Parts: sequence; C-alpha cells; structure tokens
Amino acid sequence: AGPVPGDPAAKAGLTEGDVIIAVNSTPVATPAALGNALARTNAGQTVTLKWVDTSGTIHTSTITLVNGPLA
Repeated sequence: AGPVPGDPAAKAGLTEGDVIIAVNSTPVATPAALGNALARTNAGQTVTLKWVDTSGTIHTSTITLVNGPLA
C-alpha cells in the first residue's frame, strides 16, 4: 500500500511500492518493525524517514506525523 494522498508521507515523495528502511536513523526491515517504530510516536511529532523508491534510489525526508485512517 502507498501513502494516503495529501498526507505528509505523500507530500515528502513516498509513493506506492516504496519501502521505508529507517525511522529516525533506526533501521526497519519488516512491516512489524516499522509499526513498532511509529507506535512510539504521536501525531504532531517530527520523524525522519529513509526509504528506497521503486527505481532503487534512496531518499530521506523529515515529516510531521498526523493521525491516519484506522486499519
């Protein structure tokens, strides 16, 4: 799945198929690890995301978290 259109991740440039590989310099190798890293944060906090796009390019951006849709 990709980011919600218009949310901070989408505005930072993440798209469907990109893979987040770190949150605040902490590597995340699985969806569970990503969920755990983000569970320690709240809406309004700033985090730095590092991700690989579908062409293999690595990106880094700092975003302010918002409340997302319920899973």
